[in-house]
Amino acid sequence: MKTLTLARPASGPLAAPASTVSMGDGARTLFSRVWTSVKQRYQYGELVRELQRYHDRDLADMGFDRSEIRRVAYEGAYGRARA
Repeated sequence: MKTLTLARPASGPLAAPASTVSMGDGARTLFSRVWTSVKQRYQYGELVRELQRYHDRDLADMGFDRSEIRRVAYEGAYGRARA
């Protein structure tokens, strides 16, 4: 089992000795899943904003319509179609 060390400043109002926090496999897995979800949501938003900047003609050249931007961005960020 690995430990995570949290250190605080040596002086000031929050000064305190460093402490260690042990993360079990369940917490590590949960954190990993949450982090993956956050990254996918960020990527989805970036893709939507980028695709919205294109003109209709450019989108048609890519093979989809402006009304499909969210679907295409979702598939790009999450690697699958919405359920």
